[in-house]
Amino acid sequence: NVWIDACDPDAEFHEWAEGELARQSASDLVVINPVVWTELSLGFTNPAELDSRLSLYGVRFDDLPKESLFLAGRAFKVHCRLRRQAGQI
Repeated sequence: NVWIDACDPDAEFHEWAEGELARQSASDLVVINPVVWTELSLGFTNPAELDSRLSLYGVRFDDLPKESLFLAGRAFKVHCRLRRQAGQI
């Protein structure tokens, strides 16, 4: 994940990821959603620290449409059912 690498100075591809995000944000709008924000939050001590990092790239935070969230919930339900059937959970 380019975001995780850009936010982790110890990541193998940190410099490349930072450069790519900087290049992209210089020419286009960069948008993340709550799922991406949540994944990235694991590497920070508080929300303000993460938001400060994202502001370096002019990131816009957009919510997901309820229809998408509903479909994701349905897909997760099927995923859990299949894992149960396979004895994985």
